[in-house]
Amino acid sequence: RHIAKELAHQATHDALTGLVNRSEFERRLARALAGAEGGGGEHAVCFLDLDGFKAVNDACGHLAGDELLRQLSGLMRDRMRARDTLARLGGDEFGVLLEHCGLARAARVADKIRAAITGHRFTWGEATYRVGVSIGIVPTRVGGRPREILRAADSACYVAKRGGGNRVQVQDLRPPSAGRSSEREWLRKVRHAAEEDRFRLYAQPLMALAGGNGAIPRLELLLRLDDGSGELVPPAGFLPVARRHGLMPQVDEWVVRRAAEGLAGWQRAHPGANPPTVAVNLADETVAGGDAMAVISRVLAAAGITTTALCLEIGESAVVADPTRAADLLRALRAAGCQTAVEHCGTGMAAFTLLQGLALDYLKIAGHVVRGLVRDPVSRILAAALNQIGHSLGLRTIGTEAEDEGAVAALREIGVDLVQGFSVGRPEPFEVALDRLGAALSPAPRRAQSSA
Repeated sequence: RHIAKELAHQATHDALTGLVNRSEFERRLARALAGAEGGGGEHAVCFLDLDGFKAVNDACGHLAGDELLRQLSGLMRDRMRARDTLARLGGDEFGVLLEHCGLARAARVADKIRAAITGHRFTWGEATYRVGVSIGIVPTRVGGRPREILRAADSACYVAKRGGGNRVQVQDLRPPSAGRSSEREWLRKVRHAAEEDRFRLYAQPLMALAGGNGAIPRLELLLRLDDGSGELVPPAGFLPVARRHGLMPQVDEWVVRRAAEGLAGWQRAHPGANPPTVAVNLADETVAGGDAMAVISRVLAAAGITTTALCLEIGESAVVADPTRAADLLRALRAAGCQTAVEHCGTGMAAFTLLQGLALDYLKIAGHVVRGLVRDPVSRILAAALNQIGHSLGLRTIGTEAEDEGAVAALREIGVDLVQGFSVGRPEPFEVALDRLGAALSPAPRRAQSSA
């Protein structure tokens, strides 16, 4: 009987952490959903992905990684009720089932878990490490399937990670009766957005905090989707669908093409003037696909633009996921004349050694670090360290998501080169931004400036 009980436990639990495994988590989620059908109330599901675990695992080895996972599992368990379920879904991914819990309370629980993980100091040998965690939260709905709900929570987690990591993203869902048709409808919208001209490009300006090439305007492109009623949907509303269905490379190609076409039109209208630098983010899936450079080369050749006016940005997570492929792409982009950047730095995901030797021009400090500059001494220390790392590598640094003058002042004091955020300027349609920059040109010829 004891052996049978032990075998049953092994079948439902993770051997390393002692937490329930994915199959048991899905079974418990199915049971909770069945209870909801009988009026058992609403539940919430969280998907957690550690930020920085791979860097620790690579630097210290698997024994250290295993010990870190055990320590963090205990931290998370202590922040939850006894009836809640915490599971290790695989690798450094975890799931949480909060039964009879609304979204507001679930968000509070998730933020307590995030704060506990962020504040944890992991010591191995003589080195001390910190990691973060990106958390996606979705509510359960009557009739939903466990794997569909987990995928939705995973997508919300992806939004959190792409937003800088170490944050909580709550994604509300429509009732299941509309859920599947909604997924199909959004999939159709994303697939046909280019041919139906429903994507919209917005541009947000950056401001130079120091000298150098600050006279050359710089714009960061942001994507929106017209849902057909005239409402503009932000990326969090449709990019998770694109990600689930493998459409991110096509979306990125559309953005790069429109950016290049916009720049080409601006250069024709203002011959001899230095074009603004336009930055485009490439999704991790695009970087991992392997043919990104071939697509970008075709787009640039067709547009005939000054390639130094285009800056292609990849995420720190893409560098960690496949350092060789990321390095190859950055090298090819630099050879083509484009500027390059790594974004979301400060999520704890990339070791300093991974950035060394990459063909980069800019290092972008993650938004969650910048948002904490005024009130959190640790964020200030981290921002200063990232700025120093960037400068030691010969890169210019950018502080993102600076929402107030306090953050801008802190970035200036640290010595960061450029800043982006609502305190600098709000997004506006790309064509409007280009027209504004064109109208601001002096009639006199401008002296050539370096765009590196």
